[in-house]
Amino acid sequence: MVPTGTMVGEEAATPRASSLEFLHRIDPLAGAAAFVATSHSRLAAATFLDGRERFWDAVRTGRIEAARDPVGAPAFLFHQGFCGSTLLSRLLEASGALVLREPQCLVDIAAARPRILAGQSATGLGPLLDFALGHLGETADSVVIKPSNWINPLVGDLCVPGRVERALFLTMDRRAFLVAAFRGGRERIEFCIRLAVEIAAALPGGNATLQQAIDAERDPLDRAAHITALLWAMQDALFVRAIAANGWGDEARVEFADLMADPDAATRRAADHLGLGQPDAFSNRAMERHSKAPERAFHPADRVREDALVEQHHGVRFDAALGWLEGVESALGS
Repeated sequence: MVPTGTMVGEEAATPRASSLEFLHRIDPLAGAAAFVATSHSRLAAATFLDGRERFWDAVRTGRIEAARDPVGAPAFLFHQGFCGSTLLSRLLEASGALVLREPQCLVDIAAARPRILAGQSATGLGPLLDFALGHLGETADSVVIKPSNWINPLVGDLCVPGRVERALFLTMDRRAFLVAAFRGGRERIEFCIRLAVEIAAALPGGNATLQQAIDAERDPLDRAAHITALLWAMQDALFVRAIAANGWGDEARVEFADLMADPDAATRRAADHLGLGQPDAFSNRAMERHSKAPERAFHPADRVREDALVEQHHGVRFDAALGWLEGVESALGS
C-alpha cells in the first residue's frame, strides 16, 4: 500500500525536515496502514490530505494494531458539501487547532465499509475507526478533522456515543444545495450522484428511495436534480440521527447562510462547541480568497450572479425535485 500519488517502489521525495509520522492510508482488507513522514506546518497548509497534494517525505507501511488510548480525542467538522466547510476550517485555525482536511485514511475505511460489515476485513469496523482516530488525535494537542463527504456513510459509526466527544455539522438550505451542485456543472453533478449511491447503502430506506428518484424522471437533468435533492436529505438524516444519539442540541449545527452573514459569530460559536480556544481577533482575509484555492480572490457579487443564472435555467427543475422530496423524505432513516 502506498499513498495516493506515490508510485510503487517510491519511498520518498527530496528529504525535508519532518517532525511527525502521520496515518495516511488504510487497507482494511489487508490489515495494513501507510504512515508518512511530515510536519505540522505541511499538514496545516494542505487543502486536501487525500493525496492530491504532496505533503509527505518518506513512507512506511505497517500493520493495523489495537487502538491506543489517544493523547487527545479529535473533534469533527462534518458537512453536506458545497457549504463552506473548507472556509470554516480555515477560520477555526485561528483558535490554535490543527485542522486536518479530508484525511484519506477515513475515506479508505468508508469505501470498504460494506465489505468490513460483511466480515471480509482483518479487523472490525469499530476497531478500525478507533485505530484511525487514535493516530489522528495524537497529531497535535488540539485536532479538528474536516472529513471528505465520502466518509458520511460512516457518520453513524463514528458518532456512536463515546467515540467522538465533539462534532459540528455544517449544513445548508436544500435549495441552496441544489443551486450549488448545478453551479458546479457536470463534474459536481456526477459527484452528487456517486455520493448518493454510497450514502443510500448506509441509511435505512436509502436504496429504495434512491431507486424512486432514478425512476421519477426520464430527463437526465431532472433525474439528477431529484438525486441531488435526495442526497441533501440523506445526509441531513444521518446528521440528525448522530446529533440525537449523542444528546447534542442546536449548538451542534451551523448553517451556511449564518456563516456567510456573520462569519465572526459563526466561527466563535463553532469553536466554542468544539471545545477550542476563542480567536483573539477575526480576520476577513479568509473571506476574500477561494477556500480551496487561496491564491484566487473571491468576490461575493460574482457568486450571487452565478446563482441567479442557475436559478434562471433550472428553477422549475428544482421546484419539481423538492416537491418530490417532500413526499419521500419521511421514509429515510426509519
